[in-house]
This record gives sequence, structure tokens and C-alpha cells, in this order.
Amino acid sequence: CGLQSTGTVTCVGRTTFGQTGATTTDPNDIATVSTPSDFTSITAGENFTCGISANSSSSVYCWGRNSNGELGVTNSSLPFSATPQEISVGETVDAVAAGSYHVCALLVSTRVKCWGDNTYGQVGNSTYVPTPTPTAVSDGGSDLSGVVALSAGGATTCAVLTNGQGR
Repeated sequence: CGLQSTGTVTCVGRTTFGQTGATTTDPNDIATVSTPSDFTSITAGENFTCGISANSSSSVYCWGRNSNGELGVTNSSLPFSATPQEISVGETVDAVAAGSYHVCALLVSTRVKCWGDNTYGQVGNSTYVPTPTPTAVSDGGSDLSGVVALSAGGATTCAVLTNGQGR
């Protein structure tokens, strides 16, 4: 997927689960994600895509496969969607990062909320079960704060703190 200077997202490639925003399954079709049309950043996981919208700063929009709650709801209620699903995180989102089957949002408060697959604890809430709703990342019993950079990949999430330490 690519983010155009206008805020429009266009995608091409495998779209079995709607991860390109296309309503067809032809991998050669260039799909334009229709709503919202004002993305400021995007990230892609395994068979899903997410982005931040300028007009809805406290939400992340995700579309594609929802095998572990990546779209913000349980798999049984929505297995996949080519239409972006709005996921409210409760405060302004500064950045978003996707791993294979989970998503994390860095908030302007320097806290982090994650959702999706949690088999290896990548959501950071001290459990190992799928978490379909945005959940604060904990650090020794309290919410992790002071995060200035965030990265996710595979079944891992990493954060850099204001003091230069990593988590």
C-alpha cells in the first residue's frame, strides 16, 4: 500500500481478505481505500492494513483479515473486511505499528495501546490471549509511558523511551 500526498491510500497485491481495500480478488487491481480519505500514516501486517485519519485523531482504521482481533473486534463477529473499521483508542494517536497479527498505537500522551494476537505477550498486557480491543501496555503494574518511538514486527513490539531505554 502507498500513502498519497492527498491522504488517499492505494494498494495492490493479494487481496483474499480485503487487505488492499479491494472488493475483487484480482491481485493486479489497484484499489483505492475509499473511507476515510485523509490518512496521515499507514502500516501493514499479515493480511491486514491500518492507518491514522487526520479527521479522527483518536481512532485507528484497519481493514483486511481479522484472525486475532486486528480489526478491533472478535474474529467471530467480523472475520475480514475490505472496508476500514474504526477502532477508538480513547486519545490522540501519534503513530501506528503493525506486527504479523497485532497492532499498536503510540499516543500523544507517550503511552501505548495494543490489540490483536497476544500469543507471545506482544500486546503487552501481561496475558497471552487475543485482545481485540485497544489495551494499555503495562510496565511493572502501571501503564508504560514516556514512549517516543514504536515498532512492531512478527510477534514482537518494541518501544524507545524518552531516556533512550528500550522496552
